[in-house]
Amino acid sequence: MNTRLKGISNELEVLKALANCGWLTTNLLAKWVWCDSSLKTGINKAQQITRRLLLNGDILARVTLAGPKAWILTQRGALRLNDSLVQLGFVKGWAHHGYAISTLQHLKQILVVQALIKYRVDGFAAVGKAGIRAGLVSSKYLPLDGVVVNMINGYTMGLLYVSDRSPSTQDRVAKLRGSCTLILIGEPRIVKVLSRVKEN
Repeated sequence: MNTRLKGISNELEVLKALANCGWLTTNLLAKWVWCDSSLKTGINKAQQITRRLLLNGDILARVTLAGPKAWILTQRGALRLNDSLVQLGFVKGWAHHGYAISTLQHLKQILVVQALIKYRVDGFAAVGKAGIRAGLVSSKYLPLDGVVVNMINGYTMGLLYVSDRSPSTQDRVAKLRGSCTLILIGEPRIVKVLSRVKEN
């Protein structure tokens, strides 16, 4: 693949990551797209690609509630990605532009995406919250924050961020255990307690 085509491929992978996860910081983007490279190499590539995409109007920079700059898709970027997806054989593109960063806790996004990246490194297909909403997986996974799928045998696990041990959270965990193998993400002491909750 020549340099120009490789650059276009990298740009589309970044757009796809943003469409899948909703928004990503440069650090998370580097780990997601270039998970097989060193973090330094990944960050350098992410900075180069996001600079080009920003100039092209495909992405926007937004500040998260915790401070770090995050990237989101513009309408132009979503249309570009969707055109590419159709060319790859999808009936229609699934990317949506924009994302309300204020509606998503920064810590939650960091922890969920880091977990998804871990599974990507192990060869799983990983779907973030935005990807779930876009229909990349069955609608039964809509209550979850992430989904990982073993592409060899189809084994599916769901990721759920938990921030408290309230009865309502315990009821939610018990209900979701019936839909798939559930991976809880959050503070260890909270996860430890909720891990003992049985399926309804």
